[in-house]
Amino acid sequence: MPRQVLNFLIDAVTLALMLAMTATGLLLRFVLPPGSRGGQGLRLWNMTRHDWGDLHFWLALALLLIALVHVALHWTWVCTLLARWTTRTARPLAPSLARRTLAGVAVLALCGLAVSGFLWLGHAQTRPAPTDVGPQRGRGAGRSAETQLEPPNAGAAEPHGRHGPRPAPPRPA
Repeated sequence: MPRQVLNFLIDAVTLALMLAMTATGLLLRFVLPPGSRGGQGLRLWNMTRHDWGDLHFWLALALLLIALVHVALHWTWVCTLLARWTTRTARPLAPSLARRTLAGVAVLALCGLAVSGFLWLGHAQTRPAPTDVGPQRGRGAGRSAETQLEPPNAGAAEPHGRHGPRPAPPRPA
């Protein structure tokens, strides 16, 4: 297959993946927002918000893979450009193969470190969400924090609940 056709196919797949990621991201944000309709579990085309989030994640991984293929196909150009940018002479010469490769690998390593550092920082700073402060959104919105933390049948064994005596349960006929 000619190189130009391969580049065009890679770029077309990249565009399709970017459009799909944008569409699913907008869908998750505006059509199926978190806590929408009291958390009743909206569905779109027989998929829940969680299913759409999974699809969004897999599209992101596919986009990352196709981006790596794109960089691999243009590796010499990327490395040469990076090596020229890091040369401190007034008139840079064509960098050696070792210098070009080192520049390319260094940029890829920096990208990997940035993503890894972001994930590590996110993992290290993850805390449980407070349930008793701030405005409530989603399931349980409008209920007090005290009610949210109490299980639905808490106090059922007590003859008197928080709000006075409970009515007697109906007797079977």
